[in-house]
Order: sequence, then C-alpha cells, then structure tokens
Amino acid sequence: MQDTVGSQILAVLYQLEESQYLDPDKLLEYQFLQLNEVYRHSIKTVPYYKRTFNAAGFRKHKKITPNLWQKVPILPRRVIQQKHKDLQSTNMPKNHGRTGLVQTSGSTGLPVKVVCTDLIHFFYRVFALRDHFWQQRDFSGKMAVIRHAEKGTSEYPGSSSSTWGSTTAGILNTGPAAMLNSSSDISLQAKFLLREQPDYLLSYPSNLEALAKYFMKEELHLKNLRTVRALGEVLGSEVRSTCKEAWGVPLVDMYTAQEVGYIALQCPENENKYHIQAENLYVEVVDEEGQPCKPGEVGRVLITTLHNFAMPLIRYEIGDYAELGELCSCGRTLPVLSKILGRKRNMLILPNGERKWPNLGMVAWSKKLPNIWQFQFVQKTLDQIEVRLVTERQMTGDETGFFIDVLQRNMGYPFKIEIKYLENIPRSKGGKFEDFVSEIA
Repeated sequence: MQDTVGSQILAVLYQLEESQYLDPDKLLEYQFLQLNEVYRHSIKTVPYYKRTFNAAGFRKHKKITPNLWQKVPILPRRVIQQKHKDLQSTNMPKNHGRTGLVQTSGSTGLPVKVVCTDLIHFFYRVFALRDHFWQQRDFSGKMAVIRHAEKGTSEYPGSSSSTWGSTTAGILNTGPAAMLNSSSDISLQAKFLLREQPDYLLSYPSNLEALAKYFMKEELHLKNLRTVRALGEVLGSEVRSTCKEAWGVPLVDMYTAQEVGYIALQCPENENKYHIQAENLYVEVVDEEGQPCKPGEVGRVLITTLHNFAMPLIRYEIGDYAELGELCSCGRTLPVLSKILGRKRNMLILPNGERKWPNLGMVAWSKKLPNIWQFQFVQKTLDQIEVRLVTERQMTGDETGFFIDVLQRNMGYPFKIEIKYLENIPRSKGGKFEDFVSEIA
C-alpha cells in the first residue's frame, strides 16, 4: 500500500516520463531556471559561495545564462574536504526536511562529506525507481546484492530481507532480497548465489567478472538469473561479454556517486549510451582549459546539484573523466555520456608527460594465456609498471614474452614490466577495485 511519500514519488516519476522526451533547448531552459534558484540561494546563504562569487564579480549578476555559466568558478574536490562547514547554507528551506551527512568511501583518496536533506533522499528514490522501470524489472523477483559492508556485517551465509529495501518501500510490493559482504571469498559468493538463485544480481564490475569466470570454470549455473547490474566502478571492456558467456544474461550499468546520487543511467535500448539524469543534476564535460567538450571528446566531469540547498555543489569537479555522446536513437533527449572512463589517477603517464587512458590489450592476451582471475596494473615510475596477477598457474617464458609484448605495444612505450603473482589482490577500504592505478599521478 502506498504511503504519502510513495504517492509523491510516483507523481514525479509520471512527470519524468514527459521530461525525458523534451526538446533539448526546453530542457536546458528548465535546468537554468533551477540553476538560478540554486545560485541565488548559494550567494546569499553559503559563506564559501559568497566569497568566491563576489571575488569573481558575480554579485552584480541577477541571472545566470548558459554563456555566463562557463565563468562560474569550478569547485575542486579538495575544497569540499577542506571547507566543509563554509559550504553549508546558513538558512536552508525548512520544507526540504531533516538534514543528514553522506560520506564517500574514500576509496580513491580522502573521503568527501556532504550534508543532504530529506528532499535529496526523495529524489534518490525517484531515480532509482526510474532505473527499475526503464529496465522493466519484475518487482516480484528476488534481488541478490554483493557489495561492501562493514566487517562482520552480511558475512557468509549473508543476510536476507522480505523486500528490495527502502527505495521501493511504501510504493511497490517486491520480492525478497539477500545480501552478502563482497569481502567474502569468490567460492563463498558462488555458494550464496546457488542457494539464493536470484532473478537479479547487483555487484561491482570487477566482482561480477570474477564470479562469471568462476562459474564457467566450475560449470555452475544460475537458473533464474535475468540480469546482472553493475555499480561503483568503471565498467571494464570485457565484463559484459564475460557475464553473457557465463550466465547468458545482459549487464546493466549505472553511473552514481554517493555525494550526488544517480548521475547517468544506461539506456534501456542502447547499452553503450548513458542518459544523464538532467532533471536532478546539471552535468558538464569540459576539457583541461574548462571549455565544453563536443560529442566524442573526453573531458572532466563537473556536476551541479539542482535540489541540495543544505550544501549546494556548484560545478563540482568530481574527479572523473567521461566522453560526451550524441543524442540517443531511443528518442530520449536527455544528454548522453558514451563512455565513463574513471579517475585521473587511473591514467597512464608516458615519460614525455603525456597522459592517456591505458589500453591493456586484454582482447589480445586474455584468450591465449592461463586463466587470469584477477589483475591490477600499477605504474610505479615513468618507465616501470608492476603487474599483479591472480592466475590458475604462472605463465611460461614464451607466454610471459607474449604478454609483455602486447602490453608494450598497446601502451605505446616499452615500459619495464614487473610481474607479481599473488593469491588475492585486495579491494580498497570502500570495497571498490581499480585495474589500473598510477602512483605518480
């Protein structure tokens, strides 16, 4: 039975059915109506923005236009960490509800703390449900979740719930859910899934890939599985095909961040397109000089929250790089990201100082080498890369030579490659995994 908030959420979802097909110019117009509300509120009530906008000459501007917006100062991640209190409003609208603190995992550096309101949680539920409806999930099915949890929480054999949780509570009746801590060994994760036999599986891309490989190796099957869902990490190039090979089901990805919520959702008709959730966030992709990127160009992701009046984030440089895409053929006019590439720290640095996204040559070496269950590349110096591998056996001399040759050719430089064989490559304290890290970034 729906509660009052549930009815309000469904009403907003109904409106989103129309806004996703708005003319792009009309959508931009609506976004700037809300951006101006955020701007006026921030320059009046947020100490950091009072100082920053005044110093940049914005006090005289009563209205921000798309052209003027490019001159609004960018908010670096470190500023949120250093000036947390100065970014909080001194006069938050009372009808936005209670406040609470959201903190990132800090898996790629120092954590970020953001004050949110009940309204923010309301919109989080709205866009979580939009994802369910876009992907036409059967709410009567069973959901299995394998993700990071505090030590001692949801350890094997896992925990269970009669519903899918707070996102759907008071709105829809759902089937049960089960959760397992992702720190569990892959063999225990497999036992958990075989016992639960879920319809839907949610986990990190790297964990899904490891599970899929384990299921193929052991010739195991999930008879009810319909879809796997990925969150929290950049989706590797081989994860979709590996999951398809192991389980015969599609993978649905999403682009989220704890401090801002749902950034982009995978298109239900084109798996390589991500629709920016433009009704809740204003997302920009800019080059190193801060100029807007064109479709097909890679740049830094800037995010402005449209509904967080407790701690507005304006042109927040979240630390990710993405590729802007053309409008999608599905008919939705929401802006598109065609690739989400990850953090700057995940870029390869050549000895001449050039930065590039590493091409690890997986297609070339993954089929010709012993099963590689887990890998991680760490750039130690400008000319040295450490390769950490978890494999079924160590490579022969010829296999090692082939592997190194592929890496050097694809990376565009004859790096010194040091291979280390490990029993396990640990995840970050936030439960995430990075397959390439530069220690000199």
